[in-house]
Amino acid sequence: MQSELMKLAKGDVRPSRLDKPIAEAARVVYDDVRLSSLQVDGALALAGHAMEGLVDLNAFRQTLASDD
Repeated sequence: MQSELMKLAKGDVRPSRLDKPIAEAARVVYDDVRLSSLQVDGALALAGHAMEGLVDLNAFRQTLASDD
């Protein structure tokens, strides 16, 4: 069950006149968290890509060194 604040942040419920400033602030925080989550997912994908490249580079190094 979602809290009332989370429903306001996601725009699932229409805020009362008194709750509009709170809903707007909650929406900003909610969107910031979603953006940060996307950035973390991107960083993890980049790190995985880099590690795969390093594995390939190491295999190439071993081939050149005749498994030395």
